[in-house]
Amino acid sequence: MHIVLETAELLGLICSELAAANAHESLATLARTSPAFTESALDALWLSQDTIFNLIRLLPDDLWALDTEKRVVFIRATNETDFALFLQYTKRVRHLTCSVFYMGRGLPSGAQWVNMRMVFDSLFDRFRHTVIFPNIRRLGWVVRNTEHYNPWLSLFLGPFLHSIDVAYAGIGSDALLSLIRQSTSVQSLTHCRLSGAPVSLPAMQHVSALLQRLTAVKELVISNLDVPATQTLGQLKHLKTLDIFLPVPADAPLGSIVAHSLPFSSLESLTTTVDNSCGGDLQQLHDFFQLWEAGSVPLRTLQTTVIDEIPSAGLLKDIFCLLADGCAPNTLQTMIFVLQANDRVIRASTTSPHIGVALRPLLRMASLSNVNIELPFGIHVDDSFLGDAAQSWPHLKRLTLARSQADPDDTVTGPIPPSVPPPRSPRPRATLLGLAALAQHCLQLEYLSLSVDTTIPAPESWPDILGLGSTAPTAGSKPWPERNTCPLTCFNTRDSPVTNPPCGGLVSRCYVPQSPGNQDTAYDALRDI
Repeated sequence: MHIVLETAELLGLICSELAAANAHESLATLARTSPAFTESALDALWLSQDTIFNLIRLLPDDLWALDTEKRVVFIRATNETDFALFLQYTKRVRHLTCSVFYMGRGLPSGAQWVNMRMVFDSLFDRFRHTVIFPNIRRLGWVVRNTEHYNPWLSLFLGPFLHSIDVAYAGIGSDALLSLIRQSTSVQSLTHCRLSGAPVSLPAMQHVSALLQRLTAVKELVISNLDVPATQTLGQLKHLKTLDIFLPVPADAPLGSIVAHSLPFSSLESLTTTVDNSCGGDLQQLHDFFQLWEAGSVPLRTLQTTVIDEIPSAGLLKDIFCLLADGCAPNTLQTMIFVLQANDRVIRASTTSPHIGVALRPLLRMASLSNVNIELPFGIHVDDSFLGDAAQSWPHLKRLTLARSQADPDDTVTGPIPPSVPPPRSPRPRATLLGLAALAQHCLQLEYLSLSVDTTIPAPESWPDILGLGSTAPTAGSKPWPERNTCPLTCFNTRDSPVTNPPCGGLVSRCYVPQSPGNQDTAYDALRDI
């Protein structure tokens, strides 16, 4: 094959066109009719398959057909010769997605979908003891469970499989059972995604048994764990990336596990979701962080999304305190904590936007460079917090303390409680004076989203820039710098009450300089309110 044809973009275009072709022009038809397709240089055409239907097309025409219900069926007895070409090309597949129903392109004329359940049964009967995908690296399994156990997944496992994505629903957990019984293939997995695990005791027991075999896993997406599964999770020595939906407290009371007993010794990235889909709550998040051995987790990135629950300031402070206790020193760089809620939840909450005290445990993590915390009614901090943050986070590049967007899946029905919601927009306690500390000490700060009181401060507090006033420092304070040097390019003050935008913009310009490419950043941010 010409070397130009190995260009990734061109190869992708060729594969897309072949996938869209009809039955007479398909990749399988070309493979059956052209001897040149047996060359190893064309293996790349089979590298990634989103269905096994192309492979079924390699079988003799008189072996299979579509019945009246669009099922692929074998219409005669099979023999070894029938599968010679099929087995020759399954060796070339590296990435495969399997589903009983295929509704993609390239289907026989008049068919909008095909059902391959009977093909799976026939293939399993013939090849249950044979590795037919010896070179597969990545497998996507989107086969729904049935009323009876099916072991089909074992057909598609191979010795080099390192990534599997299992989506399952219904009452059983057939895919999990197949994985548990194929211990050799499972032990080599480095990436595993288990989506939509049923909230049932057998399924969670299967998850726990599977985790014990994932000894090499580095990246894991999982939900609905029980207590033994959680304990196993914390002992995985190679786990670097974890995406977890916190389990239902009734099924997995994380608070019952011995505190500070799980090392998570390699965990670098953690994504947690707390919502009604799995019945989790923020107390579960608190108890999850409480399991970490003190100072043992080398976490670099934390992203937490909470939907339809607003914690008290006390619980929020405890969560952040446990997080700071569990993380290894000077590792956490990105902290994203977003709470979304619908109107009903917001009206029922008594939490105040003034939660600076709850955020103070985060000041212990000096390595933070990206801090993004959002609440449904905003966040207000004072100048004291900003001053301490500037001293504690010298590497800060992005700081967002803002109002979160509404719950995107808001399905509230029924009457809204008639109670008057608590005030959600009290005047911010941070002032333009508080920005000076950030500008002076955070020399890498590029983005700032903060609620600020833009009332003009007393003249004696102004820096001597543009002739605004005196530079005389108060007793014991340091003189203003001639010009702050942080490279701020975006200053978002949308949640700030501005009574005099021109004056506010002028003063903010003194405290937070504009970069050469954004001369009107401060003015625009204030003028657009």
